Amino acid sequence: MDLFQPDKIVHLLMFGVYVYLFAIGVHKSYPEKKFNMILFAAVISGIFYGGLSELLQKYVFISRNCNIYDFIANTGGCFTGVAAIKIRFRKADCKSRNS
Repeated sequence: MDLFQPDKIVHLLMFGVYVYLFAIGVHKSYPEKKFNMILFAAVISGIFYGGLSELLQKYVFISRNCNIYDFIANTGGCFTGVAAIKIRFRKADCKSRNS
């Protein structure tokens, strides 16, 4: 039941927002890049960052705990961010077609 603790929602939201803002920012800076590649880079960097933060908690920071369920929540957050982006662009795509 560790996976359903309230702090996991915080991990999910933090990494969802991270991926969302990362992808939107890179897309606005480099609109010529393929958006799927930007999403891939955002997810990979989010997963890497989530894993690194857990490893640092285990080996560097004495008062912190490494938790595999935190890493799972971080990774789930990355994919939640991708889903939010897909929903946003689907709505924007529909509006542009209707105009």
